This record gives sequence, C-alpha cells and structure tokens, in this order.
Amino acid sequence: MAARKDSKQLIMMKDNFQYDIFLSHSAKDKRVVLALVNRLEQDGLRVWVYEREIKNGPIPTQIEAGLGASQLLLVAVSKNGEGSRWMKLERDVFISPDPMNEQKRIVVIRLDKTKPSGILSVFGYFDWIKKSKKEYSELSELLKELTIGKTYGLDHATIARVYDYFLGGICNTAADRAVANSLQKKYPNFKKVVISNRAFLRRAVRYLAEAGIKQFVDIGSGLPTQGNTHEIAQEICPNARVVYVDYDKLVVETSRRLLKQEPNQHVRVVLGDLKKPHSILHSDGMRIIDFRKPVALLLVAVVHFIIDDNIARKSVQTLRQQLAIGSYIAISHASRSKELGAVAKPMGKVYGQKVADIKQRQKKEVFELFDGITLVEPGLVFTPSWHPEIKDSYVKTSQLPFVNEPYRSLILAGVGVVVRKK
Repeated sequence: MAARKDSKQLIMMKDNFQYDIFLSHSAKDKRVVLALVNRLEQDGLRVWVYEREIKNGPIPTQIEAGLGASQLLLVAVSKNGEGSRWMKLERDVFISPDPMNEQKRIVVIRLDKTKPSGILSVFGYFDWIKKSKKEYSELSELLKELTIGKTYGLDHATIARVYDYFLGGICNTAADRAVANSLQKKYPNFKKVVISNRAFLRRAVRYLAEAGIKQFVDIGSGLPTQGNTHEIAQEICPNARVVYVDYDKLVVETSRRLLKQEPNQHVRVVLGDLKKPHSILHSDGMRIIDFRKPVALLLVAVVHFIIDDNIARKSVQTLRQQLAIGSYIAISHASRSKELGAVAKPMGKVYGQKVADIKQRQKKEVFELFDGITLVEPGLVFTPSWHPEIKDSYVKTSQLPFVNEPYRSLILAGVGVVVRKK
C-alpha cells in the first residue's frame, strides 16, 4: 500500500476506520519514516502519518483528528528532533481524559543513536537504525501486540474484511486481499457478486422503511461502508432504530467507534453469533427494539456460514418467533444449482480453506428458511431480480451487475412478511 500523501484524504479515511498508529516525526525524517510506514501497512497495520510541512501556527486540526482516531502514538526520535514540532501538544491531546483513550499507548523509536529525553525517556525505546529484519520484527510484533492488529488477527482473512475489500473499503489487510484475489481467479465476477448482494440490502431496507417499518436488526452486518442500514432507513424515517450484530470483534469495535464520532441515539452495535440467537435477543443493545411492534430482521449473506441445516433453520426460527405480526425477514444466501456447479464448488473450497466454511444451498433449501413467512413479490430470486426498480442512491439501475443474467450473481434473495405467530 502506498504511503498516504493528502491530508484531506486522511480525514476522509478517518471517518471510515479507526487507525492503529499515529506516527509523529520530524519533517526532516520524512523519507525514512514513509519507508517504515509502507512496511507496517503491508503488515496490516493502519498508520496515520502527517506529511505536510508547516513551519508556523498552532497544531493543525488534521493532526488532532488523527490523534483522536489512533490507538497508539509512535514517536520517531533522531538528531532532527523528537517527533514533530507539536510533540508536546500531540502527547497532551493523545492522553487527554477521554473514555475512548483509556487503552492508548506511547512507543518511542530511534532513527539514529539519539537518546530520548524528557518525558519520552520514561517510555524506553526501540531502534530503527540499521533497518534490519530483526529490528523490524521486534518493532512490528510490539505494535501488533499493543493495537488491534494482533488482537483481531490481521494476519488471517475474515469474511467482513474480504467483503470490505470488494466494496472498495480500507478496512482490509494483505491476507484479506490475497483471499479476494483467489476468489476472483476462481470467478472473475466475484466482486460484482458482492456489489449485487449489497445493492439488494439497500433496496430491501428502503422497501421495508417505505412499508412503515421503523425497527431493523441487521445480523452479520459486516464493516461499515457507504449505504449502511441506518443511513437508508433514517433517510425515510429519521427515528428508525437499528441494531447491528456481528460475531467479528473488529467489526463491532470499528462500528462502535464510528458511532462515537457521529452519535446516533437510535443505533446500537452488538457482538453476537447467529448460531446463538438467544444471546443476541438478550443483549443490552437490543433493548432499543420493541418486539411487540413490527421489526425487519436482516439476514443478508450470513445464514450460508452455518453449515448444519438444522442449526441454520432453528436459528432463523428462534428469531422469527420473537417477531410481531407485520414484521419482515430479508434473507440472501449462496445458491447451488446445475448452472453454477462449475463455479460454486471451487469457490466454496477457497472460502472453506482460507476464510470460513460456507454451505451453498439449493433454492428449495433456502425457501425452507422462510417457513411460516409469506414471501412478497417477486419471491425468492437472484439478487439482481429483486425489485431492481427501487431507488438506490449508490448505484444506478443501469449499472447493476448481472441484470440480464441474474443467475451469475450466485446469491438468492427474498423478503417475507410474518402474517401469523407460530
């Protein structure tokens, strides 16, 4: 990944993801620092580095924003100085009394044999002088240990981050991109599969919000991207309540941090596994949902990660039983058919080996997940065929993938309404 060079771009990225590291350095050490940043980012760490040279004036707002978005302050020390010219202010902002900053750490690295002085001397230091493999290994392992890098296993691909890559996000690592490329080799249209599935989610949410639904539970929500469920729903109903649920800790932490940056009293994020529906239903975040009133349950591209058919059906049934009459369930699911056999099997193998096991089900098996639910028109179809005429602010109907060959989307989708309690 190339080093970032535009401060405005940095702020835009900050709005989408929490950085692991804020790197403070002297402007004269720019070349050495950027070489290190490239290696760290290739290793899966997100680094905020300020590259513009400003000789006068107060600490730039971009730097304050970067500090607030980072988990660790990395200070580069050399004969040219200790960190940037705003180092003291950076330190004060970074460790300011804020609940989000409780776990923040400061690490010092030496670019030459200059010893840290003053307050920085109490932190100890790591050397980046010889630029050797040993020095880098020690430094990178420490940084991963102190940030979400190691906590969330950035050396292994995850479903959410692979999807994030295909959707053009920045919350993905080299491991995720490698898996994405493997999937693309097996099926060159796989990126379009993900885009088509996400477009179905947006259309379904708009359809349900326009139908009067004001409560949404999005299970397997994935990493935040453009056109999130609450953005679509609240565009139609500003007071719509949304609970995001995911079993990936990185997804949950990232989503919660974004909500702290843009507070929304009607949105919650819950750590939960679809295979354990009762734990989801009884989580604190679910308190904003009134199950006595209609709710939209969104199970978009998530049930196929439950391999056991009985557990899959039971998980959906358990959730459905909590829904009031007039509620809806939206499901999209990887399909298995004769037309897709040559593609689906090798793709499923890649997923199983490198990300997570996936169960591609026949249409009748996906239909069974809607037991006790009445499907709305057009029924259970491939994602491009589900109400393509519905407005989508993020993609034009003419640009939707697979409109003329919907089966190539690989994903079946449907929306059903609860007409009776079962």
